[in-house]
Parts: sequence; C-alpha cells; structure tokens
Amino acid sequence: MRSGCGVKQLVYVALAVLTVVAGVLVYGLLHRPERVAPPPPLVVEKCDEAKRPLPPLRPELTAARLEVLPGSVPVKIDGAHPGATLRSGLHIIEAGDAKLQVRVEPFAEVVVEATAIGDATLLLVFGARCATCARPEAELDLKFNARAIGSVDALVRALGRGDWATAVQQMRSVPPDDRETPHVRRMFAAVYLLSGQPVVAREWIDGLPKGDVLRAALTAMDVREEKVGDRQLATASDRWNAVSERYQRLSDAFANDAGPQMTELSKKFNGYSDRFLAATTAKSTVECELVLHEATEAVEAAVASLRAMKTDCAWQKRVWSAL
Repeated sequence: MRSGCGVKQLVYVALAVLTVVAGVLVYGLLHRPERVAPPPPLVVEKCDEAKRPLPPLRPELTAARLEVLPGSVPVKIDGAHPGATLRSGLHIIEAGDAKLQVRVEPFAEVVVEATAIGDATLLLVFGARCATCARPEAELDLKFNARAIGSVDALVRALGRGDWATAVQQMRSVPPDDRETPHVRRMFAAVYLLSGQPVVAREWIDGLPKGDVLRAALTAMDVREEKVGDRQLATASDRWNAVSERYQRLSDAFANDAGPQMTELSKKFNGYSDRFLAATTAKSTVECELVLHEATEAVEAAVASLRAMKTDCAWQKRVWSAL
C-alpha cells in the first residue's frame, strides 16, 4: 500500500512540474517581443547641381576666331567638323593619328594646320596652348648630335600626342642642312608650341618662304589680334547685361534667405555699374574688361556662398535655377 501512495505522489509531482513548464512556455509565447523590421536603407539624393561649374554667360560673345588651314588631313574639334569660332575653354583637336587637348582663351585668334608627314600627322595649333603638356624646367637642347637616334615617324607621332620631351631627343638627330626644310621647321615650331614657347615657335614659322600658307595665315592673324580690343568693346555692353541679369536673378531669389550677402552684392554692383558706364563712355577697353572681370567674380563668390549655406538638393536646385 505504501508503494502505491509513493507512485501517486510521483505522478502528482510530475503533473505539477509539467503544468509549471507549460505555463512558462505559454507566458513566453504571449509576451515575447514582436520582431521589428529593420529601417529601410537611407537614400542619399545626388545633387549634381552642387558640383556643376557655373554655366558661362553668353559664351558666343567671347568666342575665339578659328581658321583651319585646308590640307589632306581632315581636322575635328570635340569630335565634330570645326566652324568659324571656338568657345573659350578646353577642346580636343584631332587630325589623323594626332590628338591634343588645348585651352582656348576668350577673344583668341586660333590657327590650326594638319600636315601628313610620312605615315604620321603633324598637328600645329597657334593661339591655344596644350592643356596636358609638361612645361620645361630648362632651355630646350635641340642642337644636332651625330650620335642621336631618331626617325621622322617617331618624331611626328611624339608631337601628335603632346610628348615634346621625346620629340626633343628625336630632333637632335636632324642634320643642320635638313633643318631649313618647311616640314622640319614646322616640327621645331611644334616642339616650342607644346612646351609653352609660342614666340620661339613663331620664329621658326617666320623663316618659311613668304608664299607658305601657314606663314601667310599667321601674318593675317597678327592683323586680327590688333583689333581684339575693338571686339571686346563691341560686346562689352551685352556681356555686362548678362552679368548684371544673373546678379539680379540671385538677388530676387534669395533676398529673404540670404539678406546680408545679397545686400553686400548689391552695394558692389552699384559701384560696378557706375564704373562700367564711365568706361564705356570713355571707350576704355581695359577698364571695361576689368569691371566685367570683377563683377563676374563677385557673382561667382555669391553663388559659392549660397551653395555652402545648405546641402539639401532642393536648395541646390534653387540656386542653380537662379543662374
């Protein structure tokens, strides 16, 4: 009888334990924390307007005049057939296997000639400087060296990629008697152009026969360069209007958000306006250009200040739309 009671007690104990365990499991199920979905990834909107350079103001008014001399090698500029003008800034000029990146200044006079020499193309660009070429640290040594090794094709190909340093080494192999030929004179001119010495380059071209097409073109370019001041003065009022209109758009758009900056800009423009009127009345090209430069820089500084005020895209787009 005692053993039966003991078994019953064990059963009761087991049932009690199971009841407690079941209660704990139920409690855990009822009170376990809900799974929280992870937050969506933060999408950062790209503000291209914050990094874009300012759009130029009436670039056609300051465009360079371009003359591409006729030849057997067609010339392309920025992948297209060239026109009569070239806007200031960076451009890619290609002809045959030659390719140069050049920087063109406002109101420049640019003359381009592409000549086939052997299997390569000699590309000459007067009035614009090579934008990727190194500058010499010392005077170029182009003296003839009987022990130097070079070839015309290698020389011209080096010039075609703007590598004037390699071209210099090649040109030391050119005998003195050959240096008076039109092609070699052009090669020497190319070396000096690429190394940033246009005056010396011009001396080599001036030694060509008077009937040479490149020499004649550069002589005509000299005449046009003497009249650049007239071109600047003729477009000064239109360029001033473009600058002042951009200033006015910025002032109207941000008078409430950037009052102090706009007030300061307005004070500057009152002074610029008086100076510009006096300069145009006196037909002073130098003063007109100086005022236009200062006014443009003041507007660019104001734009930079506005861009720095807020980084969100809505603000950046608002600044851009006022330009």
